[in-house]
Amino acid sequence: MHLGNIDFDKRELIIQSEKSHRMDSLIIPLDLFTGIVEFINCHAKEIEAAQGDYNEVHSEGQRRAIQEHRLRI
Repeated sequence: MHLGNIDFDKRELIIQSEKSHRMDSLIIPLDLFTGIVEFINCHAKEIEAAQGDYNEVHSEGQRRAIQEHRLRI
């Protein structure tokens, strides 16, 4: 996931289909959006170094731990 796919003003996730060349958006629920903003604030330096690419911010083990944390929330 790339942070450029999130419209922070509208609280939307922008999805672009490469095959059909269509763009769609989904409204992000407030509690999830709050968690996203919290995550970004906690990991701003890593996200900046990865140029907004979530997969570059954390190792596989770190991503798994974050996923487990999300499941508990």
